[in-house]
Amino acid sequence: MQKEIEKAFQAAMKAQEESAVAKTLAPFALKTAELVEGKTYEEAAGCCYTIFRCLAKASKGHIERFGGSLDEDAYSVSAIFTEAMVELYCHLRGLAPKRLAQEMNINLQVLNKETDFFGDMECESRWEDMLCDAKEQYHEYSDLTQCPMWGLFIEKTSDH
Repeated sequence: MQKEIEKAFQAAMKAQEESAVAKTLAPFALKTAELVEGKTYEEAAGCCYTIFRCLAKASKGHIERFGGSLDEDAYSVSAIFTEAMVELYCHLRGLAPKRLAQEMNINLQVLNKETDFFGDMECESRWEDMLCDAKEQYHEYSDLTQCPMWGLFIEKTSDH
């Protein structure tokens, strides 16, 4: 599925619509969540990294699209999608076997060094959540359907 994600991303980058990347990658996020549900953790992790890499490429020069405020109405489609992917990643990391969770930490740190997509992961608690087992630090990720941005992503996705 990672090659499909890359191909869809390349096509989306040609569009002039601001939210084209998020809208194009949304079905892949849903498929990745299905992989997690089916306990296909390694494949799901690979899909998460591919989507994060695509988002990092898309965000170059368009940082404001990928940020938002605590007011859900102020979030762009791209920001909602990015935050939903973070919650999916944290959910997956919490379910994955310890060895895979450790590999996910390393891969996430490498991805961030290459792209700086997540900025200073040492200072931001939500990014710290992506690297540790602490569930109370930022959010509880054990039930993806209870994650606020994932829920908003699903709501926005089903509206269209």
